[in-house]
Amino acid sequence: MRTVEHAAAALAIVTFSAVTASAAEGRFERTLQVGAPASVSITAGSGDITVTRGAAGAVNVRGHITSSEWFGADATAAIRQLEQNPPIVQEGNTITIGKIDDPVAKKLSISYEVTVPEATDLNARSGSGDVKVQGIGRDATLSSGSGSITASDIGGALSASTGSGDLALDRVGGEVRARSGSGSIRAAAVAGAASADTGSGDIRLEASGPGDISASSGSGDLVIAGARGALRAKSASGDVTVEGTPAAAWEVRSASGDVVLTLPPAAAFTLDARSNSGRIDTKAPVTVQGDQPKGTLRGPVRGGGPQVSVNTSSGDITIR
Repeated sequence: MRTVEHAAAALAIVTFSAVTASAAEGRFERTLQVGAPASVSITAGSGDITVTRGAAGAVNVRGHITSSEWFGADATAAIRQLEQNPPIVQEGNTITIGKIDDPVAKKLSISYEVTVPEATDLNARSGSGDVKVQGIGRDATLSSGSGSITASDIGGALSASTGSGDLALDRVGGEVRARSGSGSIRAAAVAGAASADTGSGDIRLEASGPGDISASSGSGDLVIAGARGALRAKSASGDVTVEGTPAAAWEVRSASGDVVLTLPPAAAFTLDARSNSGRIDTKAPVTVQGDQPKGTLRGPVRGGGPQVSVNTSSGDITIR
């Protein structure tokens, strides 16, 4: 019995030691002085990145280090080394965070919480963690291999891409480029041009300016509001809903979903609508000239204007 008890106790000690080693962690914090504009680049292997607007003239970096695997004393030593010498490099107003060369330290996970001045250009990239950014006054480029991306109050252009996570973007003063391999994309209050592309998620895009819009989903629904420039919207099998004013050419397509357009009562445009097996319903006064093939409605509305092309293979088309 004592032998069994001793063996169980030894196993418990070994197990506890392994858990303790695997749960090893550390922290660091640094504050750097910068001029305007600043440029900040952040790279995280599997950790999260959070960036918010802070005081002018200073970049504050806080890092949380964890060991997700059991590397024993080597991991502990690497964590202590990172605490003493964080991966932060400054060259004038340019700050690079997260560049690591040590092979053991590369296997650790570091999550970053960073505050930057409003006048900052930002590049933040995580291998699998989430990226959250708020209050950057200039351009931002954000990416994650599989995490989600959330960004709001961006003064310049915004580029956001993820392999499989969702994108939530709000109040962007410049152009937006959003891409997800399989997640959903939501972008609201976009002042500049916008492009959104996802393999299988839904897209909801609200424009607050006259920029051109391009949206594409492999199988999700598209909902676009406030379109006032050129428009290209395409879904392989989802529904497409668009509200706006066609001041330039529109091309709206769905392979098998329904298409609904909501336009101002006085909108003038030239319609080219086609559905192979669905119905076409419109309250707009289309001037039809000559014979038209089945499932087709073409002609100017209120004297004509920008071309509005609508096409679906098997869904219905409704123009309000």
